[in-house]
Amino acid sequence: MKSTTFIKIPLLLAILLGSAFSGVAAPIPVTNPGFESDVQADGAATVAITGWTKTGVAADSGTFNPDALNPPLPTEGSNLGFMNLNGTAATSIGIFQTVQLSLAANTIYTVTFDVGNREGLTTRDGDSTIRGFFTLGGDGTNFGSAVGLPFTMVLASIPDGTFLTDQTFTFSTVGFGGSLAQSLNIAFLFDRPAGLANVNQVSLDNIRATSTLVPEPSSILLAALGGGLLLYRLRRRE
Repeated sequence: MKSTTFIKIPLLLAILLGSAFSGVAAPIPVTNPGFESDVQADGAATVAITGWTKTGVAADSGTFNPDALNPPLPTEGSNLGFMNLNGTAATSIGIFQTVQLSLAANTIYTVTFDVGNREGLTTRDGDSTIRGFFTLGGDGTNFGSAVGLPFTMVLASIPDGTFLTDQTFTFSTVGFGGSLAQSLNIAFLFDRPAGLANVNQVSLDNIRATSTLVPEPSSILLAALGGGLLLYRLRRRE
């Protein structure tokens, strides 16, 4: 009986403390996360990009259904989102959408996505940078103020015609001093400084957002006290 008790004690303590220390990631709905809403034939593209608001030149972003001659191929579904940079001037284009109308306290927000480099439309991608990040506020025509830990990558880091999967950026309201009554947006920007003429295209696909509640110290303390009481009672039964 004594050996059975010793097996139960660490197991029950692990359950109690595990529930206090670890949060479960809950999905946040993203509109048109795989860019499938604007149906396209193989090899066809459109400047439509349902659910996303554009910044910069509207014709330089949209939805594309690539074929085998125009990789990268989508990582899910048939379509991907694209953003183009053309010419010589410093420029920036982007897409964003609101995913929550207000923030939750003690929460870590994460976006996971796939990013690719269009083959055949890349002449000087060392000049171009893709960024992903959370923003707060905005008015539907601009994406507000950037917050959190962003994703930043020079396009040349991605081999032509390929995707890098499961890239992330995050934002945490743990210790956040601002108002929680702000909208939460996800944004992607494709930009470059002034330079020689170039044509670059970045691809996006399979965008997922989650929120994870971080337990407050009081919850952890209660779990520890509960574990101590459980240990005391089990030992008294021996």
